[in-house]
Amino acid sequence: MRSPSDVKVLMMAERTAPGPDRYYQLDSSKSLLENLKNKTVLEYPTLSVVLQDCVKDLLLVDQGIDRSPSTSQSQEDLSRTARVGPPPE
Repeated sequence: MRSPSDVKVLMMAERTAPGPDRYYQLDSSKSLLENLKNKTVLEYPTLSVVLQDCVKDLLLVDQGIDRSPSTSQSQEDLSRTARVGPPPE
């Protein structure tokens, strides 16, 4: 039997570098407003509810670490991934 802590909520990150989809892992102990602070949200974001076991196969933006076993990124790509928002002018 799974515990509630095994369930994770993810939101696809917008405006990231080309390549595999990246996700924000939302903190279920915080409000939706707090979770979305400083993130780019376009129209109707999709929240995915997954088990912790599935998270290890996804690229998470917040950690800046590619957790996908088949993808490798340079440090420059990781720093670009961590910056979310409009491009600098």
